[in-house]
Amino acid sequence: MANYDIQPNYVLKINQLETIPSADGLTNVVIKIYWNYEASYQNFTSVVSGSCLAPTPSSGNFIPYEELTQDIVTQWVYDVTDMSPYQQQCKEFIIAKMTPQTVILPLPW
Repeated sequence: MANYDIQPNYVLKINQLETIPSADGLTNVVIKIYWNYEASYQNFTSVVSGSCLAPTPSSGNFIPYEELTQDIVTQWVYDVTDMSPYQQQCKEFIIAKMTPQTVILPLPW
């Protein structure tokens, strides 16, 4: 693979929150976060998916499900996930798209 020094733009998008209806007197407790990590560079895009465990809540730091925001949940992901392997994977996918090893051409007739 060619050595390209590209700097894609990355966006973390939350897809889904897995919850427990009730735990330790708390309701709708988020236990797992499912996300996509999207990269774009020029006209090329790449997406990798992942998930992580949500922080364990206590009565002192619990945020009710209805009060969660995208920013809060996104920060949870960044707090527990090293995104550098996902960035590298996205970059490799984009480079592969930029330098295809095979190409399907239209029929010559």
